Amino acid sequence: MKKVKDTIRSPVRRLNAECYLLMTLLSFAASVSLTRLFLEVTGYPQIGNNQLHIAHVLWGGLLLFIAALIPLIYINHWALDLSALLAGIGVGLFIDEIGKFISASNDYFFPAAAPLVYSIFLLTLLIYTLIRKPHKTDMRSTLYLVLQEMQEVLDRDLSDVEREVILIRLERLHHTANHEELNRLVKYLIQFLKSKDLHTVSHKPDLLKRAEIFWRNFEKKKLKRADFRKLIVCGLLLWGIWALCYPMASWVCSIRHISLPPIIKELINANINTDSGIFSLEGFRVLGEMTVGIALICAAFLFIIKKEKPASDITYVSLLFSLCGVYQLVFYVDQFSAIFCAFLQFLLLVVNRRYRNRFLLDKYY
Repeated sequence: MKKVKDTIRSPVRRLNAECYLLMTLLSFAASVSLTRLFLEVTGYPQIGNNQLHIAHVLWGGLLLFIAALIPLIYINHWALDLSALLAGIGVGLFIDEIGKFISASNDYFFPAAAPLVYSIFLLTLLIYTLIRKPHKTDMRSTLYLVLQEMQEVLDRDLSDVEREVILIRLERLHHTANHEELNRLVKYLIQFLKSKDLHTVSHKPDLLKRAEIFWRNFEKKKLKRADFRKLIVCGLLLWGIWALCYPMASWVCSIRHISLPPIIKELINANINTDSGIFSLEGFRVLGEMTVGIALICAAFLFIIKKEKPASDITYVSLLFSLCGVYQLVFYVDQFSAIFCAFLQFLLLVVNRRYRNRFLLDKYY
């Protein structure tokens, strides 16, 4: 009896869970980035007076509360979209003030705050990558998905494509079902969906699907293998040289106290604390970035001589090491000014992975 009960209570992944999580991730990143940018541009204004200060952590908490209430009250698809969006914005506003809560001095600019925010984002990104992977489904979980999709019938928004997808899932269950009651439900749903009286509409892909279709068509027409390789080589060389020269220039300028124009000083962060030498956080950060830069330049050279598999492997490992390891130190030193550089590396990682999936998997894996 316990085994049956555990099966009934076992969790079932929601339909399109990866899309909701992606929306939360993007709104989370945008919320933190835009909040910091807004505060920097406006001089960190405050809502309140000498006694009252309404920090944006409160707005974040309010949005998180609303995001939690919406799917509890409403069952519509749009409720999950709105909840995911508000949850991302809310957690961004909330987590942005973490420095005040982990420092005795209530310091918004506490150095460890940025690495913590970045770590939370990386953990959420890890969950997203795990959710995207194909997973096994049984009769119960498949019927959960089918019944979720049947909401389109109630909204009179079921398309022919969506009906065919549901029918394919039900047909598979019909041939493998071993539960009499559920099997009757499957047969009834198949009969209902095959009815000629069922109202359907023309299929309109959502925004993410349209973006995916557009990109795949663009790839086929404009990004052939040689062009794609050139794109990756240019990206690797540019970022490799930057990652090699930028931290060294910062270190040298800090040691020699070189006076630079404000824009250039901000760009290369010539305020690194070098008192503890190379075996400090700043020193390990410089060594880490330079190591990544050398690895990416080597990967670019391997791509040029068409040693694509080792080149792609080196690129993948180097960027992963940089984003998950080195950039913890970069965020500690540079704070949130490192967001843009982290985004560029992540974009380069995505491009490399796409090249790997398109051109290397069949040949090497």
